Amino acid sequence: LYCDIAHLKTQQGQIKRALDDYAQALMLLSSIDDDETRGIVLSNAATAYVDQGDIETAEAFFIDSIKLAQKTNDRAAEATRRGNYGWFLLSTGRAERAVASLTYALRQSDNLGMNLQSAVQTDNIGLAYGELERPEEALTFHQQALEKVRQIDDLHWQTVIMVNLAR
Repeated sequence: LYCDIAHLKTQQGQIKRALDDYAQALMLLSSIDDDETRGIVLSNAATAYVDQGDIETAEAFFIDSIKLAQKTNDRAAEATRRGNYGWFLLSTGRAERAVASLTYALRQSDNLGMNLQSAVQTDNIGLAYGELERPEEALTFHQQALEKVRQIDDLHWQTVIMVNLAR
């Protein structure tokens, strides 16, 4: 609940107040013996810490949340979290590592029929190849992502992917 409230506050531009809610959620983790809940909280907090520029804490949270998804055998959560971690790696200048994480996430997402995640992860691989100055591969992945997102009719992500393809 604290994570959901924090997410809503973030959407309203109340970043500092959102961080307070994430801190509350993290403090409660010490009294919770549920790996699934721990993974959800850490995954949500990781994104918030990226937004605040606390890269080391964010990375630790991403890694821990992935390990918890593996421990609980939640393949969907692992695919999503690995995809988010790949985006994080890309955002922090580690494009080669991002490709590895995103490729793994993409295989899982495809196997699980997670179409939106697959499209976004495919597009992010294209961004990573762009950073690695491999434009042909970047174009291929952006085109594949656009085909995928058109099948699910998500206008927001279709626009994002089209912008990335155009660049």
